[in-house]
Amino acid sequence: MKNWEEALAVRDDLEPYGDNAVGLFALALHHHIDDLHSVAAESITDGSDDKKCDILHIDPVDGIFG
Repeated sequence: MKNWEEALAVRDDLEPYGDNAVGLFALALHHHIDDLHSVAAESITDGSDDKKCDILHIDPVDGIFG
């Protein structure tokens, strides 16, 4: 793949997440997340009163967040 946009374009599984697909894709790459759908269910905070924070991921096992 030439760039991240091409890599994201082949991820058909992220289409249902709309604008959040890019953030989830970045989260998966940065934190090496395999089960992105489970993480998405717990991490997407997108809403009318989200204060511009669309995704928040906290991994208590590894002590990381993104």
